[in-house]
Amino acid sequence: MNNKSEHGGSGSQAGGFSLAECLIALSLSLFVVCASLEFFGLAQKHFFGRKEKEEAGQDAMAALDKMRIDVLRAGQGLSGAVALGLLETVAKTSDGLEIVRAENAYILDGSVAAGSTRIALTRTTDIKAGREICISDGDKGEIQTVTTVEGGAVVVSAPLAFAYDAGAASLALLERVHLSWDQSLRSLKRKVNASSAQPLLDDVRLVDFEYDEQQNIVRLRLSLDGQGENTYEIVIFPKNPALARTG
Repeated sequence: MNNKSEHGGSGSQAGGFSLAECLIALSLSLFVVCASLEFFGLAQKHFFGRKEKEEAGQDAMAALDKMRIDVLRAGQGLSGAVALGLLETVAKTSDGLEIVRAENAYILDGSVAAGSTRIALTRTTDIKAGREICISDGDKGEIQTVTTVEGGAVVVSAPLAFAYDAGAASLALLERVHLSWDQSLRSLKRKVNASSAQPLLDDVRLVDFEYDEQQNIVRLRLSLDGQGENTYEIVIFPKNPALARTG
C-alpha cells in the first residue's frame, strides 16, 4: 500500500512543470506577443503611409483635372474677339497662367454710337460693376470695364471707340481665371475675376506652368511634399483659340 502510494505520488510530480519551465514559457510567449505587436505597428504605419500617398496623388490629379477644364474653356464664346486680336485667351503670368472665356453672351437692344458710354441690352443678368465685357461685330471690337448697371443697360468706363449696329454686334461678359502657385504657403490657387484666390491643392513643392503659344499647347506639372521625385503632369491643347485663329 505504502509503496503504491509513493509510486503514484512520484508519477504525478513527474507530469507537471517546474517554476523555471513556466518562466521560460512565459518569457517566450511575451517575446512572441511583443514581436507581433511591433510587426503590426510597422505594418499599420506602412499601410497608412501608402494610403496618404495614394490620397495625395488623387488630390493632385483632381487639381490637374480642374485646371484642365479651365484651359479647355479658354476662348469659349470669344472666337470673334480672338480673330480680331482683342485679347489672349491663354497667357503666361509671372506666377502662373491666366485663362479668359465668355461667361455669358448678350444682345444689344439698339445700335450704339461711337463715343457713347451707355450700352442698352435686352438683359443684364450677372453683369456687375467692375466686370469686363467684350463688344464686337466681326470687323471691329473692344474690351471695356463696366462701371454701372442700370435698367436695361450698362455704363462702361471709357467712350466706345467704334459704333455698333444692334443686328450685327454682340456683347460677352468675360471670365478671367488665374491659376497660380503661392510658394511661401506651398499652395496651388485658383482665382476667378476679382474674387479672392481659393486653394486647389496644399503641400505643393513645385508647380510648373508652361504655354507654347506657337504650338498652342499648355503643360502643367506639379510635385508634392513627401512624394520624392514623383511628378504629376498633363498636356492640354486649348482648341477654341486655335479654331478662332484659323477660322
